[in-house]
Amino acid sequence: MDVVFSNTSGGDQTNSTHASTTSYNVIPCTMIAQVNTLFVKQGTTLKRHIGPHFEIPPASLGAFVTLSMLISLPLYDRCFVKVMRAWTKNPRGITLLQRIGIGLILQIITMTIAALAERIRLNIC
Repeated sequence: MDVVFSNTSGGDQTNSTHASTTSYNVIPCTMIAQVNTLFVKQGTTLKRHIGPHFEIPPASLGAFVTLSMLISLPLYDRCFVKVMRAWTKNPRGITLLQRIGIGLILQIITMTIAALAERIRLNIC
């Protein structure tokens, strides 16, 4: 979110939140782009057979991301928030800033693991 202030000379001055907001959006956007493009490309080279007659289409691999989110959100609300609420005495469990920090760290770890797995898969090492 950009915050714009008017100064006496009539011009606008953008607050420094622009740089930080942009940096918080780069990693999630990179992950979304990977899900929508690279998953399908990788899916064509995977062994997608379940049983002798069923094969998962490569374009449907992105659905597993949605399924994992649908499963993890109730677990987060029912388990993690309850534990953190008791531990931190914060009614929301953890603060919004802590959620952003944990999310960014998890995204960095996930992207690093994905890059290493892709490197091994393509035998680049």
